[in-house]
Amino acid sequence: MTFDVAHSRVDYSMLTESTPDNPKAEELYAKSFTIIEDVFGNEDFKTSELCHRGLASGTAPDVIYCEMGASIPQFYEGIESLMRA
Repeated sequence: MTFDVAHSRVDYSMLTESTPDNPKAEELYAKSFTIIEDVFGNEDFKTSELCHRGLASGTAPDVIYCEMGASIPQFYEGIESLMRA
């Protein structure tokens, strides 16, 4: 699969202390993973998709990051510096 700036691939993982060893634990882990998929897939990533669509439209000539968004450029600068190393 080819990736570009308009596409992302997401792999979900759930870290647990142990492998489920009974049906009740399996059910609990399954419910927890469903919540993870729902929160990230239907909330966080959907919001990011809508933001990207707005930015990609070119309507706003400038973007100002604030509050939590202020760390986004720093995050990517860190990744890029590691990739150059």
